[in-house]
Amino acid sequence: MADLELPDTYISFIQNVDTIIMGQKTYHQITTELAKDMWPYPEQQSYIVTHRPKAQTDKLLFTDKDPVSLVTELKKQPGKDIWICGGANLIAQLVEHDLIDVYQLTLIPTLLGQGIRLFSENRAPKELCLLRTVSQNGVVELTYERKKNVTTKDRS
Repeated sequence: MADLELPDTYISFIQNVDTIIMGQKTYHQITTELAKDMWPYPEQQSYIVTHRPKAQTDKLLFTDKDPVSLVTELKKQPGKDIWICGGANLIAQLVEHDLIDVYQLTLIPTLLGQGIRLFSENRAPKELCLLRTVSQNGVVELTYERKKNVTTKDRS
């Protein structure tokens, strides 16, 4: 497979993030395959949701806290954006409780044929509004915002 040049939106994205949340499998993939020698998010507070805690640092915390409770608490605190880095089970729980405000999806032109679903089946539909698209070398980044529930005044 030829190397694809990805759209250069990561730098501006990560500058607006001060908290990263991921599951154990995503953490394992990052530390054993993608960034073996150095944690790639040294500036952000990272939470690894797991039942297998490991040694922690000031910026890398392992927690067995329910992800819904964790995100609910973090959203009440001042700060920048929270990035849900993965995985599918973690995302499914947050989608179910309507805790994701912005969805950033990157489509890479490779059909895998199999793999882990990003969104679970049998969930209530979530309406989204397209905010932005970036396309470069066949790679497309889509940014959607959760559609806000619109309420109208009682006119009786």
